[in-house]
Amino acid sequence: MKKIVTSTLIASIVLLFASCSSDDSSTTPPPPPTVTSTYSISKVHQINFFDPTEAKTEEPLIRSANIFDFNYKEDASLSFITYTIDYYKDNKIENSAAYKMEHNLNQEGKLIYYGISDDTGLYLKHLYTYDKDLLASEHYTMLKQNFSYESKFTYNAKNQLIKRESQDVILLGEFSYDNANKINNIKRNGENHKVTHDNKQNPFGPLPYDLTMEILKDNNILPFSYHFANNITTYGNRTVEYTYNEGDLPTKASMYYKPEDGPKYLASEITYSYTIKETKQ
Repeated sequence: MKKIVTSTLIASIVLLFASCSSDDSSTTPPPPPTVTSTYSISKVHQINFFDPTEAKTEEPLIRSANIFDFNYKEDASLSFITYTIDYYKDNKIENSAAYKMEHNLNQEGKLIYYGISDDTGLYLKHLYTYDKDLLASEHYTMLKQNFSYESKFTYNAKNQLIKRESQDVILLGEFSYDNANKINNIKRNGENHKVTHDNKQNPFGPLPYDLTMEILKDNNILPFSYHFANNITTYGNRTVEYTYNEGDLPTKASMYYKPEDGPKYLASEITYSYTIKETKQ
């Protein structure tokens, strides 16, 4: 009889724990929501230095600073960019110039107009036309100088841009690609510029136009509508070293330049700032 009571007691305890375990599992809280961070470029601050042999000093001597401030609409699309250039003398700002970058898109979301104005009005403009989904031509005008020219674009079987031919100016651009479909060489008027990339995100990727070549100081060889998938680490005699954030976007960059007849030197230091929007899913 004692054994029966003991067995019954043990069975009751097992059932009790099983019941409690079942109750506990039914009240387990759901896992926390996944948080997705969306980064939008808000500012680029680029400080440009003189060639030390030109400045005749071992310490970096500032030539100028370029500041790009990005302004967005309520739907998070780009509205315009304010662009300020500070000119330096003896590492102090001597004077400044302020500009505004604006754009228009067609119904398919492709760039058809890109213009820069100053306090006196429109300074220069780019007009883009398309053949189906491919950029066919660009008409460039400097209004105050009463100067303009037109460029035509050619593509390969993969719809990759391979040539830019410009009328009325000496500007011929030829582009080749690696196996990852990234530009690996830009030939400008017959002069080759080797191009290499990192595997991180281009901060200008979501925007209507890409300022990569503007920062590299060669802004008229590729149309502004062309977007690089990643960041350029080598462009001809220029090399760029980056620091990245947790979103794989650059936060700082140092650009070095190697003249044909001189030592490599620090040409620019660049800081990238972002606004971050967190979304719970």
